[in-house]
Formats: sequence, structure tokens, C-alpha cells
Amino acid sequence: RPTTMVMFGNPKLGSPVMQMAQSAGLDLPQRVVIWQGEDGSVSLTYRDPSAFSEEHGLPEGAEELGRVRGALDNLTNAAVAAE
Repeated sequence: RPTTMVMFGNPKLGSPVMQMAQSAGLDLPQRVVIWQGEDGSVSLTYRDPSAFSEEHGLPEGAEELGRVRGALDNLTNAAVAAE
């Protein structure tokens, strides 16, 4: 079935996160997977940046992650609205 992975990032948003925890580079830049299910439905899936906090030892609720989350929300909401 059709599947597309889109990778995108913004150094102004991601670099401060990686400066706080270098291991965050495993999850940045962000990736979104758009895929067609067996029933023909289309799904858009991504990892929520809030998961980075615990995994990479970042402060919970870090403003930097909020910015990354906001950019991801804006892009995915625009993609879904364009459907």
C-alpha cells in the first residue's frame, strides 16, 4: 500500500533541544508517515515531541519542545485540511 515518509526540521527549533540533550538528535528532525490502510483509509502518524522529555532527560514542559510541537501541529493540521 502507498506509504510516504516526510522528514523536516528547523535548526532554530531543533538545535536548542539538541543542546539540552544531544541524544534528542535521534528524534530530530521530525518525521511524519502518511500511509494507506488495508481498508483504503489514509492515516498520518508522527511521534509526539512530548515523548522526548523522558527518553532524553529533558525537562518536562520545556519551552523548546513546545515550539517543536507547535510547528509539527501547524504542518500536520495544514496537510490534513488540504485533503
